[in-house]
Amino acid sequence: MKTSFIALSGPTNSGKSTLLNCFANKKVSIVSKKIQTTNFNIEFSINYKNTQMIFIDTPGFYKDHINDNYLREALQGLERADIVIFILDINNKFRHLDKLKNNLNKLKKKILVFNKIDKLNNDQILSKMNSIDFLNSFDEIFYISALKKKILIRF
Repeated sequence: MKTSFIALSGPTNSGKSTLLNCFANKKVSIVSKKIQTTNFNIEFSINYKNTQMIFIDTPGFYKDHINDNYLREALQGLERADIVIFILDINNKFRHLDKLKNNLNKLKKKILVFNKIDKLNNDQILSKMNSIDFLNSFDEIFYISALKKKILIRF
């Protein structure tokens, strides 16, 4: 059986834990509006066909209040990953993208997920898409609502 490590990364409250719970089809990670609810890597394994997928829910990051221990924990999860899924709340300003942009080439397969898409109209979505100049750095891009368990757009 093949094993793949998949890290979920992104700013705090972007929906990483909600997406993990969606993949697991049950609550395996705490979901809260509180900043940095996840403060250590949480792993959950799913077997699909001949592959064991080990999801790593990493601590979120935010600009001025990042804890070095949380950051270290998140980076360990990213280093182990065969696939990194970056989750961004499409309703927020895209802060920290400069840090993300500078580190993309170091990673293997990169997927960008815009979450909470159900709260915007198509014009707003297009405007957000056009505000990021390095979308082509990702292998795949998804627009989803993890809470509603819907993939609305895939590029």
